[in-house]
Amino acid sequence: MERKTNEAGKRPAAGLAIASLVLGILAVVLSFLLVGGVLGVIGLGLGLVHLRTKDRPPSLAGAGMVLSIVGNMATLGFGRIYYSIYEQIQEAGSHKPAHAVASTTGPTNAAPAIQR
Repeated sequence: MERKTNEAGKRPAAGLAIASLVLGILAVVLSFLLVGGVLGVIGLGLGLVHLRTKDRPPSLAGAGMVLSIVGNMATLGFGRIYYSIYEQIQEAGSHKPAHAVASTTGPTNAAPAIQR
């Protein structure tokens, strides 16, 4: 199997592709912390820069870009879940405290009805 070489006879550098792959993996793993979105955008950018340069193999960069997109989507999903939990907490906090609401199962201060 022959490896691709450029005009100077050297193998093309895959640094950007490897960086894109690593950032894509980190984006997926750290998406629950919402940090994955930032890492995914950077990984996607590095993968695109790698693919735009000539004589560069697309395999690592392509995998990094796919993982970066998955990490971004997971980050958006976790962000939506966290926001809905936040809304529920805010909604629960806006109601009156439980001790201020009259209870229908506990004792009441009303005098008992007199039966005749």
